[in-house]
Amino acid sequence: MKKIHLRKGFTKVALIAMLATTAGAVLAQQAAQAEGVATEEVVKVEGATVVTNFAELKAALKNASVTAIEVADNIEFTGAITGVPMRDIQMYSNPGVTINLNKYYISAAISSKNSATFTLTGADVSVTKRSLGTFFKGCLGWDFVSKDNVFNGETFVQLDKGTLTFEGENSFDTEDEIGWVKNVVFAENSKVTGVASNSVHDRAAFKFKVADGQAIVKNGAVVDLEVKNKLHPVFGGYINKIMVEDNASVKIVAEGPVATMTKSLKGEVAEINAGSKAVVDFQSTSATKQTLTLPKGGSQVNLSRGATFNVVGAAKTGVISSATDTAFNIDRSKSVVIENTNLAAPLFTKTSLKTTVAIDKPSRVRVYDRQGAVQTTWNIKGSSFSVNKGATASVDSSNADFVANLKMQDYSKFELLSATN
Repeated sequence: MKKIHLRKGFTKVALIAMLATTAGAVLAQQAAQAEGVATEEVVKVEGATVVTNFAELKAALKNASVTAIEVADNIEFTGAITGVPMRDIQMYSNPGVTINLNKYYISAAISSKNSATFTLTGADVSVTKRSLGTFFKGCLGWDFVSKDNVFNGETFVQLDKGTLTFEGENSFDTEDEIGWVKNVVFAENSKVTGVASNSVHDRAAFKFKVADGQAIVKNGAVVDLEVKNKLHPVFGGYINKIMVEDNASVKIVAEGPVATMTKSLKGEVAEINAGSKAVVDFQSTSATKQTLTLPKGGSQVNLSRGATFNVVGAAKTGVISSATDTAFNIDRSKSVVIENTNLAAPLFTKTSLKTTVAIDKPSRVRVYDRQGAVQTTWNIKGSSFSVNKGATASVDSSNADFVANLKMQDYSKFELLSATN
């Protein structure tokens, strides 16, 4: 491979590309910065097949000997591209180039014995008809890597049993899901932004199609999505783990539920883990659906030092639903907020059974009444309490007032702040 300094922009790319091809390279860079345009280098592959129209793209994808494709001019699909042979494919676009799926898609051959990865870089993909147009359908045997892409269409990828990995900066406006996946990985220092389920349809952002699905947010990655779902969770289907590593951030603002964890066929407990200085911010405006549901006994929410964990909702039955022996383990986390913006509604549902909140280090607990005003503040050392049927069942603490008066069933908001962060 050889690197060519192609500046990829997400807005006003045509203008910036034109400036870059003239002696005014400095002006191009200034224009990119002024527009907030990413300027990641596109890695050009030596020997790549260059395509400039739909027929050439179709021929290249269907030719098993072609492993790298450079899209050098705007392309509009006039039909679906099907039966793409299984092999690793790198496909990338030159700056300012657009791909219009129209109402079509790319679908690939499947295999139970072989595997392949489709990597798309620097593409600006859209559709003519919003209700149609999926970029890639690759079920059995396929993984997909998305790097520095913009997508506006129905569904970005449908993998079923594969892993979708995001690198660089990716922006989405999808009518339905961003992806059907086995696992989704947000690579180190990557960024994913935009809106999903942006239609009258009710869809997840990520639909996990196979048991034991995982969402892994690597160190320093940022996920910032608005999701216009109703009944289907943002992280929906067969998801068992959400792992947010050190310094990573996940912010979801949804109209429906954010996460509903499921049972593992491997016997593993469902987990949400937030690493050191990680941010997990789940917000929902639904009046009927919980923001977070942990329906399997023994589920774990593990929050590390300096982590921020927010679960905010508006459901009349509560913002968190948890099964027997669910545990929230808080180890010097920066802050933990559980809030119901429907002030008359509870924090935990009445179906939440024997859920434990364990606070490892000295902290300040602040609770808010049904009018949204601060009711009580406690300074506590290592403490724990349990919730059963939505109400405080037991409290273990050296703070006698905290033991006597913590009533989770009476609050519109529970806030915990670390005394050491």
